[in-house]
Amino acid sequence: MTTPAETKHSALPWAVATDPKSPYWRALSTIFSEPEGKRVADTCAIFDEAEANAAYIVQACNAFPKLVEALDDAPIASKYSGGADIERFFADYETWKSSVRALLAQIKGE
Repeated sequence: MTTPAETKHSALPWAVATDPKSPYWRALSTIFSEPEGKRVADTCAIFDEAEANAAYIVQACNAFPKLVEALDDAPIASKYSGGADIERFFADYETWKSSVRALLAQIKGE
């Protein structure tokens, strides 16, 4: 998995500051890095959807490393004795599929 230093982005998780008392709030929906305590981006306040857009961006960015890891962990049939151990492949696939579905449900807030 890549690190923030490798991708040159602020450390995750990110959050949205919508509270005027927050040091990150700028009359916009501000996205900030929680671990680094620094401002990452702002969504335009002239749109009613500014807060929702910021929340969507934060959710997608925070989920990205988990999704990449899940895809990296996907079983590949050819790695199972050249496809000969197909029963073990299907068992691993079912386990992987269940974990991916749980991850997706968590990301969607279900």
